[in-house]
Amino acid sequence: MPASNKLTAYVGFSIKARKVVYGYDNVLVSRRVMLVIAIEDINRTAKSELVDHCLSHNIPLEWTDAETMEACVHRAGCKCIGLTDASLARAAQAELARIRRGSNE
Repeated sequence: MPASNKLTAYVGFSIKARKVVYGYDNVLVSRRVMLVIAIEDINRTAKSELVDHCLSHNIPLEWTDAETMEACVHRAGCKCIGLTDASLARAAQAELARIRRGSNE
C-alpha cells in the first residue's frame, strides 16, 4: 500500500501538533489514543495484544506496510503509532480506507 500525500499530511500534522504516541508499549498505556496504525508484519504476540486492546477500548486499528509507516512518520523501524487528535484520526482512517479500496478520489 503506497503512502498517499494526504495520509502523510495527516500524520505530519499530528506529529507537529504533538498528537502522536510512538511505539507499541506507549500505545497500550496511553488513554488518549483515537486511532492505532501498525505495520502488518509486527510480531504475533504484539499483534494479538494490539487487537485485544483496541477491541476492548473501542479504538480503531488500521494495518499498513513498513514503507508507508516510514514515509508517514519519517522514522526507520517504527512499527506502531497512535493518533490522539480525534479529527486527524478520523481523516487518517478515511484516507487509509480510500487507499485500501484503490479509488482515486
